[in-house]
Amino acid sequence: VFLFWLMCLVGILGNNWLGLRSLPGPKSHLRTNELLFINLAVSNLITNYLVDLPDTMADFAGRWFLGEAYCGVFRFCSDLSETSSIFSTLFISVFWYQKLVGSLKRGGAPVQLDSLRLVAYLLAGSWTVAGVFSVPHFFFVQVDSGNESHKDCIEVFPSQTARQTYETLYLTLANALPIAGIVFSSIQIVITLLRNQMRIKGLTSDHHKGTDNALPNKREKMDVSEKYDETGIKTSDKEADLPIVASPDFPQSSRNQRISDIRPNLPGPCLSTWEKNIQQ
Repeated sequence: VFLFWLMCLVGILGNNWLGLRSLPGPKSHLRTNELLFINLAVSNLITNYLVDLPDTMADFAGRWFLGEAYCGVFRFCSDLSETSSIFSTLFISVFWYQKLVGSLKRGGAPVQLDSLRLVAYLLAGSWTVAGVFSVPHFFFVQVDSGNESHKDCIEVFPSQTARQTYETLYLTLANALPIAGIVFSSIQIVITLLRNQMRIKGLTSDHHKGTDNALPNKREKMDVSEKYDETGIKTSDKEADLPIVASPDFPQSSRNQRISDIRPNLPGPCLSTWEKNIQQ
């Protein structure tokens, strides 16, 4: 019994928090996802306040003490909130399926469930379906008083055929089909997220490989450009000048002109040593 009370309390607090957090701010408009979460919170709170709490109290008392009138309300609210909650979860799953899967294929274009009017129609339809399946509980319930010490709120259908027909339709239309849609949408969302994650990892690894291949060439060029000989001249500059100055076939006048162009730019301590090397 303590565990039931704890679960009931956690459900009440959690769904109240969900509903309050989903409300739009004073300077913002109501969005589709907020409306869907508010509807889900309302559906769950019906279960928490009108189903779980009375059921936990009856379990604690050991018998149904709320009368036959509330027995019908209890059964009605149980199926109403359950069906509405399932449909709300379905709409949320389809909304994010369209956002993550369909929207990516269309380049981030708006999706159908971005329309508040369409979502309002869908929610109204889901509440209507939930109400249709829940209304029979007002007529087919009673309090079993066979044992005065243990009364219970039970369903009593006119016949076994009526029970089977109702349960088949309810389980198929209000449970199996919506849950199948939820599972399908969730699987597609997971697959899309995993594919995007793998693609991002591949792009990141290719970028790192390209950077690693470019760094050694850059370091090699930096090392060559920073080498100097004993005269204070860069090795790369000296090697570039050697074919022009030291070539025996090069005209003497051009060599002298080349030397006169370079000489004023040399540092003073290195000038004499450089001239000796040139004369040789």
